[in-house]
Amino acid sequence: VLVEQTLDSVKVSFPLEQYGPLGKPGQVTYDQGGASNSDVTSRYSYSPSGLLYDELTSTNSAVLSKLSYSYDELNNIAEIQDALSPQKSQTFAYESNRLVSVSIANIVTNTCQYDSSGNIVNKDGGNYSYNAHFPLKVQKGGVDVCSATQDKCGRTSSRATIAGTLDFSYDKRGNLSTISSQGNNIRTITSDHKGRRVREEREDGTVTLFVSKSYKVERDSSGESISCYLIDDRGISASIITKQGKNSTEYYHRDHKGSVTFVFDQTGNITNTISYDIYGLPNVTSQDESPKYEQRTWDDGTSLYYFGARYYDPFLGRFITPDTSLGAPHMQPDALNRFAFNLNNPVNSFDPTGHFSWKDGVIMGAILLA
Repeated sequence: VLVEQTLDSVKVSFPLEQYGPLGKPGQVTYDQGGASNSDVTSRYSYSPSGLLYDELTSTNSAVLSKLSYSYDELNNIAEIQDALSPQKSQTFAYESNRLVSVSIANIVTNTCQYDSSGNIVNKDGGNYSYNAHFPLKVQKGGVDVCSATQDKCGRTSSRATIAGTLDFSYDKRGNLSTISSQGNNIRTITSDHKGRRVREEREDGTVTLFVSKSYKVERDSSGESISCYLIDDRGISASIITKQGKNSTEYYHRDHKGSVTFVFDQTGNITNTISYDIYGLPNVTSQDESPKYEQRTWDDGTSLYYFGARYYDPFLGRFITPDTSLGAPHMQPDALNRFAFNLNNPVNSFDPTGHFSWKDGVIMGAILLA
């Protein structure tokens, strides 16, 4: 099992004696460069079957997060209690193993309805219409808030929202290659022979090279920055970003499914707090390069997440292209819906590659990010 990771002055440790019988770490310590009084530690407790019950994240001087989890008879999370901010405690409801509502402090904040094939027919008051499983339009109050067209292969070729219209094109292997607005390319993407994104250029000339899962180079008008990541069994735990000879360090607190909920610096201070809606839309509007929902980087210019095999639109709660394989064993509900995200159960499931959804093992389980 993993007991320690280091990268220059950054260290994340997983004490061996704190591991449970199912191989899940009971403690994760984010070492703050020798300043032990500011080390951030997360402690976890589990049910005998491995479900996460309690999580406590703290420094020596303050408690940052204290959460408790309860489950229904299908091991879906029924409630997350926040001991520090009870007004943020969440309750979840399901039908046919699909998430249908989220309540915060007993007030329903998100709702979702589905048809028999797993299409979302209404989400937060928006009514969906489809061509088979492809979402063509979302209307609220009789007004189109989103509309899309598809190409001959069933992929999204255009998407129009109140923010404007984006056009999508694909390479010969079916990988997204350009995103354009009003005839101008705002993203130009190069993928390798396995479909992995290796280069992206933005409309301002910024070029990003994705060398590996743990190494990224970005070049813009101000110079070059290099991002190095520490990756554990749950994804990215920390990063070092070097720009103009100066290093900055970020550590990432992750929730039960790996989504980053707050970011803290090398002194243990929280620098960013992030929350998400029912299908992962973040409460951020800036182009922040830190990992977010399910460890993915949010692209504010396109409102998309890159999930490896495909791009995901959290506003729709759908991928923009059909899956080339089943999202789960075919007997599972909604596995045959090629656009569905996390089998319509995003609170309890995780998609490590853009091709399939995991539920067992999400809770502090092993993941491999595409």
